[in-house]
Amino acid sequence: MKTTLSLAAAVVLSLVMANNAAACITFQTAFNPTYKGDPNSDINDYGRIHHDADDPNCAQAAMYSLTDKLNQHLDAGTTTFQQWLDGYLVAEIYASAMRIGANGWASQGLDDQLVELEGRFSPDGADQSGTCGGDNFNTCMDNIVGNASAYAWMAAYMSRRPNRFTQSEVNAKIALAEGYLHQALKPVSSTEPQNGICLRDAPVTSGSYTPLCTGTLAELSAGTAETFTVNGQQQLLHYGFGLMTSVASAKMGLELAGSTLTFSSDEKLVAKALMQEVQRHYDSSTHGYNSTPDCVKRNDDGLGHITYSNVDCGGGYLPDMYALKAFYVDRLDGVPSGSYDSNNFNVGLFRLDDQHGLMPDGITPVDTEHFSYGRFETYGIEGYAWWVSNPPRTWMPYDNYNPSGWLDGISGTGLAQGWACDRDAPDGRIFIDFYADNGTTYVATATADQYSGTAYDAQCGSGIAHRFAFQLPSSSQGKLLRAWALDFTWNGITELGCSQSPTCSW
Repeated sequence: MKTTLSLAAAVVLSLVMANNAAACITFQTAFNPTYKGDPNSDINDYGRIHHDADDPNCAQAAMYSLTDKLNQHLDAGTTTFQQWLDGYLVAEIYASAMRIGANGWASQGLDDQLVELEGRFSPDGADQSGTCGGDNFNTCMDNIVGNASAYAWMAAYMSRRPNRFTQSEVNAKIALAEGYLHQALKPVSSTEPQNGICLRDAPVTSGSYTPLCTGTLAELSAGTAETFTVNGQQQLLHYGFGLMTSVASAKMGLELAGSTLTFSSDEKLVAKALMQEVQRHYDSSTHGYNSTPDCVKRNDDGLGHITYSNVDCGGGYLPDMYALKAFYVDRLDGVPSGSYDSNNFNVGLFRLDDQHGLMPDGITPVDTEHFSYGRFETYGIEGYAWWVSNPPRTWMPYDNYNPSGWLDGISGTGLAQGWACDRDAPDGRIFIDFYADNGTTYVATATADQYSGTAYDAQCGSGIAHRFAFQLPSSSQGKLLRAWALDFTWNGITELGCSQSPTCSW
């Protein structure tokens, strides 16, 4: 059984940021860890954290920023993370934690916040954004797929924490994520208006918009129906095909959690139909939508008079904000033939500069930009880059072992040498904390990341960088010293034996 790190044995790391830490996005003025209650501002904050979490040189900054931001968000009220579309925030948070842990910066403080978030998140209690299904010109795919992604990444993180979550608890989150995914890709019907997909008899022409969402999967397969992506009283292609980025994100999180979900033939049919809906409106010369939009908006004068007019198919979103070809090929049996195959992600369509303006006080940065880091990370990283990365991304390891190691001794000049590793992450570096006064006075922290060859394969499993050689501060001279190796995922500690006789000192 793995020994856990008690609060009494907790240690404090005092480390210098990496040389290029100034490049970390969470150090920019546009980032602010306070809870803003503005969907764009908060998701952009979490997007910046997500960006840093993916960078080994900035993962430590991401850990501190996420811990701080999440703490303030949870403390802002008892109903935070229970609002419409909060699933997208939750997905970014847990996906970031998985990369923070992969880069060796998981911490007890962050883990405590994530455990609280797991108990707080309750999407089904959120207010609905309009009535879904039927002739309402609104589907709820956006909230559904956000919930799927949230639970998928939550399950992935929980699976790495056997000290806090049982497999049964992980499986419950997997089941929720899978259920939301199936719902998101299932057509609306008279008995299931809350599903995510609207099918309409084809072709859709002016004057024949209602009754709406009456098409069937059989008709879709036969070519006599097509997806008709509607949200907020108009056809907006992002709320169908664009949301497949979060379907891709959810699928990756589920796989990391141990799910064996495969998409059904009907779900693959729907996914391809969503891309075909974009193809019908795509302008290859501009990489945008047709210059004469043929998407439709429903107009209600409040007196029962309904009219329809043409509207921009994207509503500000553009086709090259997504690059889903890799996901479609890997998990959905390929892309339908057409002028658009979603294989060109244009980073220039997102505003990723530092400062977006100031609050009235002239000091506090405000970031309400719609197409900034929040959507960039969801669309471009989780929906694209993580599917095409070569070599593949690593993720926070399973926490099954405590660290191992040995303190070979301390030279007369105070050079401490030895080795340490964690079999959960044999290629990761390990920190060693030195204490004096019978383990009560912190002295310094060394890092076991120096070349060791294969000498410690039996103890570490693999890896070739397990040695440390560290100059102790002069304040420790003449004192009996003790050293502890810290777990790569923080949850564990091992005191190192010392070969020096009669005492481990200098």
